Amino acid sequence: MTTLLTTAMPPAPPAAGRPIGCDACMARHSCLPPLGAADRAPVRRIRVARGAALYTAGALVGDYVYVVRYGCFKLSRRDRSGAGVILGFPGSGDFLALEAIGLVHHDCSAVALEDSEVCEIGYGGMREQAQFFQGIISHSIRDMQDVLLQQRRTTAEQRLAAFLLRQSAWHAARGCSGLRYRLPMARQDIAAFLNLTPECLSRLLGRFRRLGLLAAARHDVTLLDRAALEALAAPARTT
Repeated sequence: MTTLLTTAMPPAPPAAGRPIGCDACMARHSCLPPLGAADRAPVRRIRVARGAALYTAGALVGDYVYVVRYGCFKLSRRDRSGAGVILGFPGSGDFLALEAIGLVHHDCSAVALEDSEVCEIGYGGMREQAQFFQGIISHSIRDMQDVLLQQRRTTAEQRLAAFLLRQSAWHAARGCSGLRYRLPMARQDIAAFLNLTPECLSRLLGRFRRLGLLAAARHDVTLLDRAALEALAAPARTT
């Protein structure tokens, strides 16, 4: 029996001059809580071309954060030795610049991996937003700590399997297919994020294909044996 998999894709950029309200935005479920008109945060939409930076390390921090409407970013910083460290790949519905709240200058850079759009949301002086952002920040810190712990205590195979499953869960949570999805980031960026060399990542992907765990073509990934991936990643996953 053949199953036809369909992939729901993130929303395409709106046509010029055609406004799209929050009700039609894929990020609406993870964005701001419902507020009265008097308390509503000011919002400005910003388009960021592929390869351009939304903000860079060293730039002044504004009184706002961002929510990704569509597209994907690479969040990175320099460690004490000056080497670049990739912290994640925020996409539709994810927040950016949370790590800069309370700072004077950004210590991270956010670069668009594809043509993207974000909503710039002012939060200064609004109690409801401050409480909401505090919850988001706490969740983001826990998630980042979990990922860093996985990177240190797991094998290369476990890290790759866990990464593929996290991407699957991320897409499924946004109403897209969790079995077939697109990874907009470059292979070398995925390798750096997983603390692997590009050559090691290529070998692992080849091994996963030979084992029948996945199919991959350029940026498109199809999970063929999710249960096997979960078993492989089990020591690396957290609940």
